[in-house]
Amino acid sequence: ELKEMIRLLGIANNNINQVAKTANSNGSIDVKTYKTNYIELQKLIDEIMLLIRAPTKMEDIWQLPKSGQ
Repeated sequence: ELKEMIRLLGIANNNINQVAKTANSNGSIDVKTYKTNYIELQKLIDEIMLLIRAPTKMEDIWQLPKSGQ
């Protein structure tokens, strides 16, 4: 679940960067691109929120590899 959340955050970050890049290069925001990215970003946020709210089994946490392993 954590890996999935990190993956979704990466996708969300890319969408935000696309909007910023377009705005900086054009001096304005393309409304169609902005709306498309906004909708995709909202879907990703919804998925992340589901993962955050999902119950976690303690056995799964204890079996996670330690940092650096």
